[in-house]
Amino acid sequence: MRRGAFSDELLNAYVDGELGSVEAAALAHRVVQDTDVAARVAMLHQMKAGVATLAHDSICGMPPDIPAPARRAGWGAAAVVAACVAVLVLAAGTAWLLRPPADGPTTGAQVSFDPLVAGHDRWSAAFADVQDDPVAPEWLEGVMAATGLRLVHAAPSMQDQTRVMHYAFVGTNDCRLSLFETALPGEVDLALAVDFADDLLTARWQMHGFGYTMVARNMDRQRFTTIAAAVLDVTRIRQPVEGAIIASLRAARQRCTV
Repeated sequence: MRRGAFSDELLNAYVDGELGSVEAAALAHRVVQDTDVAARVAMLHQMKAGVATLAHDSICGMPPDIPAPARRAGWGAAAVVAACVAVLVLAAGTAWLLRPPADGPTTGAQVSFDPLVAGHDRWSAAFADVQDDPVAPEWLEGVMAATGLRLVHAAPSMQDQTRVMHYAFVGTNDCRLSLFETALPGEVDLALAVDFADDLLTARWQMHGFGYTMVARNMDRQRFTTIAAAVLDVTRIRQPVEGAIIASLRAARQRCTV
């Protein structure tokens, strides 16, 4: 794919979570299909993750205050920062990167060890269509209702001594989708990362001090990506939305294959 098909400015806005849900969903879908675009997005993720941790890194702090000519001192500070960024970029984790298909794709069985994926699977296996009056934030219920999914479960759980809120939804065609919300200690935002492995679909992002993981199986990929991008959009403001977001969700409804 030609580099000019997606400008650096557009990809940067995508990684920063600044695109609208419709545009973000379309781009996320393209990334998982195009290794060239995925590599550029991965590079942006890694660089931003490295820069975000510079201020908290005890090794890559400010250079020592050593008397020297002004030009030399300035060059030294720049060299230290540049070196730190290079190290952090190389060491940055890849959990949040958008992973394109590869020669040896990750399988659903390999990903199922994820405790949140396992939590979704346990709920799905035990699900009975019984109303237990679950309650979710108004901003979440509104956007999910537009997808054709209804809330059937909302309860906290503990994962590695961390409280995780689990919201579970079902559709008329037996679609089942989970959204996990976890409070985080920092305020670093991370853009949408979508992964498809066999019948398993996952999406992850961070927004305003919360981490989100969305999980489904056997759902249309475009529909799942559109839902994830729309929910990301409302987590930015945590207020009910209307207009283009709702329209895009209604247009993306597809039958699940379970």
